[in-house]
Amino acid sequence: MIDSELNKIPKFIRRLFREVSDPENKYICWGENGEKIRIVNKDKFVKNTLPRLSKTKEYSGFVRQLNIYGFVKIKSDKNDEIEEYYNCFFKRDEPSLMEHIKRVKKYDEKASRLNHSALENSLTYLTNCNFRLTNELAELRERMDRQERTINGLLEILGKVFRTGAQNISYESNLLKMRSDFPTNLLESQKNDSTYTPGKLIEDKELKSKNSSIVKDMNDIFYF
Repeated sequence: MIDSELNKIPKFIRRLFREVSDPENKYICWGENGEKIRIVNKDKFVKNTLPRLSKTKEYSGFVRQLNIYGFVKIKSDKNDEIEEYYNCFFKRDEPSLMEHIKRVKKYDEKASRLNHSALENSLTYLTNCNFRLTNELAELRERMDRQERTINGLLEILGKVFRTGAQNISYESNLLKMRSDFPTNLLESQKNDSTYTPGKLIEDKELKSKNSSIVKDMNDIFYF
């Protein structure tokens, strides 16, 4: 690599590539395919290699730096004491890819925390809205049930009123018919009477008494 390309690569990444590629370094090396870095012995690595890579004296600090530059931990199937880390731009046979490795900016981490907080707030808000809507729906259903019961009660009352009204109308119609037919019936009864004379009022006391009784009975019916 030429110097201009090396200047684009962070110092930590350049030092890491040098240490991993050093065949004499027994504590950090490339993985079998040359696409992962392998930490063989953490304690000896911290003591012998880490000082050449970073100012940090803790292994956790070294891992934090790897994460800042986009490395992720790969679980090793061979030995639990061996740790492997991978970055798609950090490869043994393609050193030119390292210029694409950039440090994660602080504001990105802050933005991530803010986004997480915003998501939590949104989730809390949606949960509260869902709870409130559930209660409102239950109240609405109860109100609709009460209205339905009220309407059914009113319909039942109106049905009774209309049935009673129809009976009263039929009864009054019969009374009116009887009242309108009364003079005709009276004349017919007079014609059939042997004492009836056309054009002349009946003077017979018995007939008068009979007719007066009928009129009184009809008046009692119509003017109760």
